[in-house]
Amino acid sequence: PDQFEMLIEGNVCDSRAFYRDFDVTPRPFTPENLAYLKRVA
Repeated sequence: PDQFEMLIEGNVCDSRAFYRDFDVTPRPFTPENLAYLKRVA
């Protein structure tokens, strides 16, 4: 919950250094990439 409050307040950071330092390719928030979050009835 605290993290959500911080995000809403605009407390964010530039994540480019993280992706560069750890050689990670960022994935966009798209319906396809987030489909695993859907609940199966």
